[in-house]
Amino acid sequence: MVVVMVVAAVIEVVCMNTRNLRPFASRLLTTLSVGAAFHAALIIPVRGQAPAFSLTPMRMDVELKPGTEKTVSFEVKAGPSATAEQGRLEVIPTDWGIQEDGSITFAKPASEKRSAFPWIAFSPAALTIQSGRSQLVRITVTVPEGTAPGTYWSGLFVQERGAATPPEGEVRAIFVRVRYAFILNVIVSPASAQPELVNVEVDTSGPHPSLTCEMTNTGNRHVRPVIFWTIRRNSVVEAQGKRQNTVLLPFATIREPHTLDEVTLTPGSYEVSVNVDFQDGKPQQSMTRTFEVAPPEPPVPITKGDPDREPPS
Repeated sequence: MVVVMVVAAVIEVVCMNTRNLRPFASRLLTTLSVGAAFHAALIIPVRGQAPAFSLTPMRMDVELKPGTEKTVSFEVKAGPSATAEQGRLEVIPTDWGIQEDGSITFAKPASEKRSAFPWIAFSPAALTIQSGRSQLVRITVTVPEGTAPGTYWSGLFVQERGAATPPEGEVRAIFVRVRYAFILNVIVSPASAQPELVNVEVDTSGPHPSLTCEMTNTGNRHVRPVIFWTIRRNSVVEAQGKRQNTVLLPFATIREPHTLDEVTLTPGSYEVSVNVDFQDGKPQQSMTRTFEVAPPEPPVPITKGDPDREPPS
């Protein structure tokens, strides 16, 4: 008796923009690890179905007045290859949002309160890419008369089209599919942001400190905060650096933790100073907080007679 096993796994990796390269790299390594596990188990090659590609730019701000329209575009470029490669891509609309912790969520088009999806038309919806060549995706944005000022947003997924036919017989395959998201912000003028740095916290419970800046925006335009931080001990600088925060949307609050992987602190008292540049043409906002790094807890002694702690004989 021969048992034929058909395995067809699709692993999707979403890349939003260059700010997310670290989590993207982490997910990609996980993808490759899973792929390697399948490869070892099934002894088959692991390959994609289309040439590697990228989007330029991956994000765009378009400012319009009510009752006007504008056409913009982004480039889909296939990477070079030693041998000619070709594949089909599809362009799929999506809505997105930002949670308070800075994480990104995706939703059906026109499902978000400030979705710009009803105003956009894009072409093409599917395209063929060849290694070393590029194509444009055009987007026409038409803002209706009477639209309230402020930022509205939507996006487009660009991804490899699924296999036309599933594997047959004893063919076992893993398809790695990369999905890129093009982010579109439509700014209906006149719009203005009202960002504020509300609080700063440092969490020292892990091996490296984690910095969280609570920020709010009561205005109707988004901002992209840049955080400059300095840690001192007894007025001596121990470490300093900067972090690009996730976009702060209109009428939103964000508390995004930033792990300072490059910093290791010994037990003691510290001070952190933070300057936030909201890139809105206004002065930076500052805040200083003190925090403690506790010494490690001593190991609990093992006592005889305690079955949970007594060493094995």
